[in-house]
Amino acid sequence: MPRFKTLALLVALRHTKAGTTSDYARPSRARDLRAHELGCSYTNTAPTTPGDDLFRGFACDSQAHVSFASPTSAILSYVTPDAVPTELRYKRRGQRLWRTAFGDARSYTALANVDPMLWAPTMGEPSYTLDEVRAAANTTSWAVPGSASRRAPPYPRWLQSYNDPAMIYSSPVIHTVTLTELEAGETYEYELADGVHEFRMPPATYPVRLGLAADVGQTVVSNRSF
Repeated sequence: MPRFKTLALLVALRHTKAGTTSDYARPSRARDLRAHELGCSYTNTAPTTPGDDLFRGFACDSQAHVSFASPTSAILSYVTPDAVPTELRYKRRGQRLWRTAFGDARSYTALANVDPMLWAPTMGEPSYTLDEVRAAANTTSWAVPGSASRRAPPYPRWLQSYNDPAMIYSSPVIHTVTLTELEAGETYEYELADGVHEFRMPPATYPVRLGLAADVGQTVVSNRSF
């Protein structure tokens, strides 16, 4: 019986049409970028005093996002590491006069969730070493004994304790501004701490051609999405 199965397999392979099913060639894997290569002025560090914040200000550039709210307006959001007035300078390209828009700001906190993938990922280089994660979760060097003094376990993982101040995430300050009186098809420039950026308003007539990009993965559902 085993010999018959082997012979059947060889016959099937011989009569199977071999060929290329797609002309797509996967590029070679790129090197992982580190935080300082992304323009991050602030990095995560283990706290050494009660006033330190482990995560505050971990903002790479300004993280600007533009959403088109109407044919003549757009909503722009960006972040700053500190609380500053929500004021945004913008103008149409080619104009010399800048306009100023004002908006709202907010921030939030959350408990940190420690995943072993931080120091032992299945792919790519680790973001942190296990010692760095332990140091972040260990408050015995500075916290008052009996209150928030906690010694990190050998392998910190999952949602951390609410009474461990070192494991509380504080978001950057998130600013939201609405730009009004915009013209269809025109390009607008706006100024943030990391430089001048621009966006273009959609045209006033249809059809509108959009380009979308996303990480769709490599699954059966991904293939159907294509």
